Amino acid sequence: MLKSKVLIVEDDPGFIRKYQHELADVAGQAQFIYASDTRQAEALFRANPDIVLITMDAALETGSPQDGVELTKRFRCVFPGPIIAAAATLNNKHLVKAGCDHCCEKYELAQKVRDLLQRRSMQR
Repeated sequence: MLKSKVLIVEDDPGFIRKYQHELADVAGQAQFIYASDTRQAEALFRANPDIVLITMDAALETGSPQDGVELTKRFRCVFPGPIIAAAATLNNKHLVKAGCDHCCEKYELAQKVRDLLQRRSMQR
């Protein structure tokens, strides 16, 4: 069985470690690919056309504040799957307008990813 690929765009190493720890229980069904900036996210997206879910940090600190919004718009043009906007607070409306399907606080992201992966596996 092929693992579902999930692209997690997050520039805070502390949150990356948190997600790695919290998502370890579903590592058997999903491969998590981490990008710390928009350039890396685009490169990983192009290199992995089988990505099924993307999470976007609502406040990427690399580049301009619009980089995350523009990246979300570019993803949405070619990616039909779910995109989650994650923020330290629910300050992620700009990413929802750019094309994210779901939003949550960063502390809820692992559970949201689990829920969407489970829903996807039930639809197969």
